Amino acid sequence: MKDYATIRTELAEKKEELAVLKAKKLSIIGQGQGWRLRNGEDSREVNNVSLAELNKEIAQLEREIAQLEGLLRGGNPSGIRVSARVL
Repeated sequence: MKDYATIRTELAEKKEELAVLKAKKLSIIGQGQGWRLRNGEDSREVNNVSLAELNKEIAQLEREIAQLEGLLRGGNPSGIRVSARVL
């Protein structure tokens, strides 16, 4: 299991990546531009035609962020907060 420092670092990196993707998406929509995304050694062009894939990447990052935040809140990797009350 990852320690909290590792989770926090990974969470910060994913949030930064998400912000970059969202900014690029807005730029593509607003100006019809294309972008070259770089993920390690891989790179590819993103344009209006591939917005659907960009949306999938954003959704995946959002799920991963929710999972990491769930771990930081108490070990729940689903990102869903669960509470119970005694009746």
